[in-house]
Order: sequence, then C-alpha cells, then structure tokens
Amino acid sequence: MRTLRRILIGTGYAHTLFYFAVLLAPNRALTLGDNRLSDTNLAAFRGLAPALVFALISLIAIFIVIRRAFSNESK
Repeated sequence: MRTLRRILIGTGYAHTLFYFAVLLAPNRALTLGDNRLSDTNLAAFRGLAPALVFALISLIAIFIVIRRAFSNESK
C-alpha cells in the first residue's frame, strides 16, 4: 500500500509539472519533438516526460490493484 501511495503522489507531481509546462512550452508539451504548433524546447520535455512516465506507472499500479482484488489470498 505504501508503494501505491508513492505512485499516486508522484503522478500528481508529474501532472502538475505538465500543466505548468503547457503554459511555458510553445508546442504545449504535447510531443517530445516538434509538432504543428511549434518547435520543441526544454519546457516541453520537462512537462511531458514525467507525465508520460507516471501515466505508464499508474497503469501498472492499476493492474496490481485489480490483481490483488481478485486474488484468493486473504490479508
């Protein structure tokens, strides 16, 4: 449960960085490269990279929670 708590805190932190980067990045931090809005810069990378990593980690955490919910073990 402690790990899940850390994942949720990290997810909130990563998405907060993403929202701030959207304000600073000319391409709205939607891609790690250039897109039709503008060229990429460091703000776009700093915004999208943590949000992308923690989005994937959150999917893994949801899978773990579902697996534990349907397991036959009692804790």
